[in-house]
Amino acid sequence: MAFFDTIKTAAQWIWEIEPVREILDAFLRILLAALLSGIIGYEREHSHRPAGFRTHILVAIGSTLVMLTAVYMNKSAPNATLDVSRMSASVITGIGFLGAGTILREGFSVKGLTTAASLWAVACIGTAVGGGYTTGAVVATVVIYFTLNSLKHFIINGSVGKTIYVEVESIEDSLPSITSLIKDKFNSPIHSAEIVYTTGSDKKYKHNKNNSVIKILAFPKNNKVLSEIISSLKELDGVEDVYVD
Repeated sequence: MAFFDTIKTAAQWIWEIEPVREILDAFLRILLAALLSGIIGYEREHSHRPAGFRTHILVAIGSTLVMLTAVYMNKSAPNATLDVSRMSASVITGIGFLGAGTILREGFSVKGLTTAASLWAVACIGTAVGGGYTTGAVVATVVIYFTLNSLKHFIINGSVGKTIYVEVESIEDSLPSITSLIKDKFNSPIHSAEIVYTTGSDKKYKHNKNNSVIKILAFPKNNKVLSEIISSLKELDGVEDVYVD
């Protein structure tokens, strides 16, 4: 017991040293921001979005540092008239540059809006952590992750949407016939079609390393139509295999 009392006393003595306290406080806040944003970034990375794990962490760390700087400046000049909120507002506004990049990357299909929103959200999380509102940051992270992950499956399942992975030899040759078959022959709307860059565990979606994988979110009328779509896709020239997630 005496040993733990000594450790506690030493920790309190160290904490009373202002430079040490500032370093530990900044370290813990930045670490928390990285952890919370990493959760959101992992979901985006797993969904093959243009802004993934590292991008989200960097955005959150940057916004946390900006907020910590604003708080530090306010403490360093107590007699000066400083508006702490102006720096955080600049972060929220400036993050639109990255968000626009994720949207433009998807071309004319105007995809990437959710990833742009998640970047904006982790900037807000970082700002909250930097300002000391950790409770709100943690709650927001949980809700955002649930929204990105669980509600996505709920919406797809509720709308009878099916994610179809098609392994092809050539995207240019196969994509037009694939989309035409699904939309025209089986009258099934296509929400999105994109290339999946398979690495690591995602290699389950293709057998030949030289092939490409097209991820299609389609809405067949029922499971019977889905089965017919899969069978017809496998018969197309250039299609190696078809998977449904």
